[in-house]
Amino acid sequence: MTDYTYANLDEVVVEYAKVETSNWIDAVTIPKAQVQNGTFGTQISLNVAFISDGEYSFRLKLKCGLDDVYSLGDEISQSFNETLGCVALNGTNFSLASI
Repeated sequence: MTDYTYANLDEVVVEYAKVETSNWIDAVTIPKAQVQNGTFGTQISLNVAFISDGEYSFRLKLKCGLDDVYSLGDEISQSFNETLGCVALNGTNFSLASI
């Protein structure tokens, strides 16, 4: 995540959806107090055991307060060009970082 105003950030929501669908599901909500506003970003553990195997898209939704840049529902997303092995994802090999 880059180019956002940390002071205006309320929380970050990690969402996922099966590829070629628009049924986005909240996976985890990260409150501002847990977002690291530094070079290496924020690392989280995301339990994917409840997600059935398949192809998924993940995205970050920034919820901001009183700024003119982001508003509720704005999207910053990440896509992958290969199938992810959801069973293999864990806190040591999946992270979100500010670059």
